[in-house]
Amino acid sequence: MTRADLREQFGNIDQVRQILFGDQMQDYETRLNKMEDALSALQNELHNRILGLQDSFSSDLRMAVDSLERLVKTQGMQEARERTDIVQQMNQMSRRLSIDIDELDEAMEQKVTSLQGDLQNSRQKLAEEIKTLKS
Repeated sequence: MTRADLREQFGNIDQVRQILFGDQMQDYETRLNKMEDALSALQNELHNRILGLQDSFSSDLRMAVDSLERLVKTQGMQEARERTDIVQQMNQMSRRLSIDIDELDEAMEQKVTSLQGDLQNSRQKLAEEIKTLKS
């Protein structure tokens, strides 16, 4: 068999196939094209939905991070204010304690001076009494 003979036989087979299955094949081909189009549309829709969800998630995540940053900043500022308040209170207490210690020191000094004066007076009286008793 020559090539031309083979082509003629295959050509006849294609014609017979077209006659037997032609309408059915066209129907299958049409249905397959519709399914491919539907699948492509579904794929595009899923892709768009995923992009939308990704954008929504990114936006929500960004808002949450911003909120946390503001909270951390607020907490930091509050801690700084509290630290400043505590330092001021400690300074005030230190000043009060210094004043109280100075006042106590002065009071002690006055008492000691008073006691020394009393002791001096008592010595003089005792010395006079001893002198009087001796004489």
